[in-house]
Amino acid sequence: MPPLQKRKSGSPEDEDANDPLEHENSTGGQQVQKSETKPQPTLAPAPLPLLDTVNTFGAQTFTTDQGLKIIQWSSWAISYLTASSKHHKETLSPALRKLSGEVSFTRYVLRFYGFFQSLDGYRSGSWAGGSWDNPKIAKIAKYLMAGSMLFYYPLEHVAYAGWQLPTLSKFSRDNANKISALSCVFW
Repeated sequence: MPPLQKRKSGSPEDEDANDPLEHENSTGGQQVQKSETKPQPTLAPAPLPLLDTVNTFGAQTFTTDQGLKIIQWSSWAISYLTASSKHHKETLSPALRKLSGEVSFTRYVLRFYGFFQSLDGYRSGSWAGGSWDNPKIAKIAKYLMAGSMLFYYPLEHVAYAGWQLPTLSKFSRDNANKISALSCVFW
């Protein structure tokens, strides 16, 4: 079967123009062989360095979390600094504080992927960061670092559920806070 080709136009005349079969000429009834035209490939635009950097940064869970952390802490700090201002006390400061809280919970949602990354690091030893002269360093990275995160992430998920779904999770806000504090022990 021949490969599919993209048509240049959607008109009915173009359908016959790409047909390699013989067609009758409308003026004399003679058989004419139509030549097959191949579409020219379109070239992709040159990548923009800033766009490439942002896409690479955002495509990884760790760096996405780092970017969100900067937004979260910056909005909290600006909210704190503008809380005593006459002009911004009623509008900007509470809005930035709300943004900080929302970004914080967004970071919790992104942690759902962390469990699988730490499980992979535990299984493969990829968290060791290369080859070491002392094999104990690789084992520490594999079993202690990745292994402790296998407890951290599920506890964070339980705490998040306690904060966001208190009627479904059987956890009060205080219990969710305690679970979150326990997760930090493993972090």
